[in-house]
Amino acid sequence: MRSYLFKIIVEKGNYRDSVTLMKVSNEVSKLKGVSQAAVLMATPLNKRVLTDAGFKGSEVEKAGPDDLIIAIEAANEEALESPVARVEEMLSSRESMKAEEIRPRSLASAV
Repeated sequence: MRSYLFKIIVEKGNYRDSVTLMKVSNEVSKLKGVSQAAVLMATPLNKRVLTDAGFKGSEVEKAGPDDLIIAIEAANEEALESPVARVEEMLSSRESMKAEEIRPRSLASAV
């Protein structure tokens, strides 16, 4: 029987929309060595889904609905750290893309 390592990170007050989080979760789940990945808001339903998937711990229980949870299950330590970095990268790039999308290019377009 193969044992896996778990990593759970809670980012307090880091609200993200569910569509973005589903895309990030899907991409991170495909990374080498990752057996499960979930990036979601800590709503009661999502926390239940996490615990049912084996991601248990006080950090999940204590997280509130405005908190972001990054949960990774991987085969080894290296495979555990790489997805966390990828999640952060994807979320920050999506945030900067949003900022650019709404930034007016001229005074006329701003009014």
